[in-house]
Amino acid sequence: MTIEGGQETRNQVSQADITSFSAGYGAVRELVQQTGSRSRIRRILLSDSIYAGLVSGADGSGPRVVQPDQIECWLRSPATRWRAARPSS
Repeated sequence: MTIEGGQETRNQVSQADITSFSAGYGAVRELVQQTGSRSRIRRILLSDSIYAGLVSGADGSGPRVVQPDQIECWLRSPATRWRAARPSS
């Protein structure tokens, strides 16, 4: 909301670019899971990010299996238009 000439004006965000570093990924993941927010996200830049908790294997006793609900949000439409960029080696 802004005030111009004594009048309140409501502004609406139509698109947003979102960035995160490291554990900030969790907040971005929550935004992506909200349908209203996801439709406004134009770009996402995740630096040193994309983490998930483990369902099993954290103790080294077996295969490491990530919590699917913490990864699947990136696989749902319209997220399929998002792509991963890897640093050149």
